[in-house]
Amino acid sequence: MPNPVTYRFQMVVLVVVAIMGHVLNSVSLADDKAREKASEKQSDKTKDVAKNPAKVEKPRTPVVTISPEREAAAILFARENHSELAALLDGLKRNAPREYQAALADLDRTVERIGKLKEKSPDRYQVEIADWKISSRIRLLAARLAMSEDPTVEAELRAALRERLELRLGTQRAERDRLQSRVTRLDQQIEDMTSRADATIEKQLTDLRKTLPAARTPVKPKAKRPAADATGVKGDKT
Repeated sequence: MPNPVTYRFQMVVLVVVAIMGHVLNSVSLADDKAREKASEKQSDKTKDVAKNPAKVEKPRTPVVTISPEREAAAILFARENHSELAALLDGLKRNAPREYQAALADLDRTVERIGKLKEKSPDRYQVEIADWKISSRIRLLAARLAMSEDPTVEAELRAALRERLELRLGTQRAERDRLQSRVTRLDQQIEDMTSRADATIEKQLTDLRKTLPAARTPVKPKAKRPAADATGVKGDKT
């Protein structure tokens, strides 16, 4: 029967790496010397704190919890897209609740981000789902490889990396083809507008003239009447 502490640590490492993508430089659960060294370090830290109470570590930042509905949605997402990860989350929930909440919160953000694409861009949604699946599997395999230099795991990891590369290359090629089609259509539009430039201008000018009010006939100014003299008699007409 596996050691409970070891099992708990395995669950934490695998799930945190699979979901959050943290890098493990070197982890070996079977290395007794590493555990002894960690124990000695903790003992030294305890002695240091006893001598210097001001060095007491600050409490850890509280883990943000999510609603039961969002938790259920995140777990369902994992089960549908990465069943192995879902199983690890289940074990983590039983053995390491705090780490489970942290991993769940990160998975919830992923579900929300990808979910926004489902209606806006179904094609991109499918691509993001596929990319998340393979990336999650890659991180899980990387965590396992860090724990045990297993050639089989390394081969699986190499194949998974190639699979993701091909997926992303396909996405880039599809985007390139889409943009090339767009450029072709724009070139045709530019050519058509250029060839019809004069005719377009004349038509627009004609249309504008139709919207202008009709020009009025100029009114001739009235002739000025002769001014009366001081006696009020008009000037002679000679």
